Amino acid sequence: MSSVRTSGSWFVILLALLALLGLLWVAVANAFDGRLGTAWQALRDGEGLSPTAQDLPSRLTLSVDRGHVVAEGILPAGAEESRLLTKLTELSRERNLVYRVSASDASSAPWLASINNTLNSHFPDNNDSLAISIEGNSVALSGTLDSHEARASWEQAVSWSNEVQVVNHIDIETQNEWALRGTRSNGDVVLTGIREMSEPSLAQSGLKVRDERLSGRVGNAPLTESELKHVLVLFADAAPAGSVIEVDASGHVRAQLQGSAAEDAETLETALSGALEGRQIAVEPIADDVLNTRRLGASEHLAVNFGYNSAQISELSFSTLDSLVSRLKARTQARLLIEGHTDTSGNPEANLYLSQLRAEAVRDYLVRAGIDATRLRVMGYGDTRPVADNNTVDGRQRNRRIEIREFSS
Repeated sequence: MSSVRTSGSWFVILLALLALLGLLWVAVANAFDGRLGTAWQALRDGEGLSPTAQDLPSRLTLSVDRGHVVAEGILPAGAEESRLLTKLTELSRERNLVYRVSASDASSAPWLASINNTLNSHFPDNNDSLAISIEGNSVALSGTLDSHEARASWEQAVSWSNEVQVVNHIDIETQNEWALRGTRSNGDVVLTGIREMSEPSLAQSGLKVRDERLSGRVGNAPLTESELKHVLVLFADAAPAGSVIEVDASGHVRAQLQGSAAEDAETLETALSGALEGRQIAVEPIADDVLNTRRLGASEHLAVNFGYNSAQISELSFSTLDSLVSRLKARTQARLLIEGHTDTSGNPEANLYLSQLRAEAVRDYLVRAGIDATRLRVMGYGDTRPVADNNTVDGRQRNRRIEIREFSS
């Protein structure tokens, strides 16, 4: 008889444990608006459940290109956030959808319904690259579209009210401009861009070329055939796999060398300048590397690296930021201003926007590591505060930096 009672007790305990697990799973699923797959992935990866997300303002960055749709940010959980996920899933059937949106009960996003409505009538096609960043009453547009009309249409589409400030950083790449892009890949130089129909095969120069350019006659090619061959031969001799060279409609040349030292970039830049007198030449390491962590007067220069023209923090920089987290946890009253700076390469407005995104990326890393967001401020200065000569590779590398300084109020 006692064995029967014991078996019954264990059975009751088992049922109670199962019920408790069920309630826990329902709670987690509700936190992710019923998307059990997302909840399971968050539990497995240890992401998405950080309580600090509740303290951050609502924001969204939506990036679309030929192969990817990426949504990142913090949005209030509910019907509009679910509608956004459903719409992006529907619109990205032939692209890879990456949805990194944290749900927050405390945040509000009055613009979320508007962006959902905008996506019903506007979505970039396969020839476009577009990023829409929204925070507060500010909307920033960046990327590349194929016409001025498309840029104006998008600017109007995200101007939901008179209170919304739209900052437009969109570049135009029309199909009637002469341009060339070459990528070093497994011994080949892969060409994309616009084809000048009278141009003979570049393979005659001894280059192993895979030509993927568009067919379209262009009236005013900025480089002669011999200049173009010379440039590509110099690039192919110096460039490791993954390197890129670009020639724009004015004949200016910009190259990025994968995994190369500043001295190698300087050597290629000198060679290209000799081949193309009077042209603007810029050669950089392909990563926007900084040198090291050091003091700069009242501020500190952090060795935080990003991908070229990107706000994605390199994994090699995580140890630097983890060290900063430890310092901030030891000094609980310290408050930091995080500044982003760039060199003068590219468009000044785009540099200003990129510097702001990089400073925000550092702040967000610290917040995810447990630092109170109210202790951190960010500011992007673009290329307006150089600490070195932008006319040299070393100087441009020093000017691309994240600086931190303490503030008291």
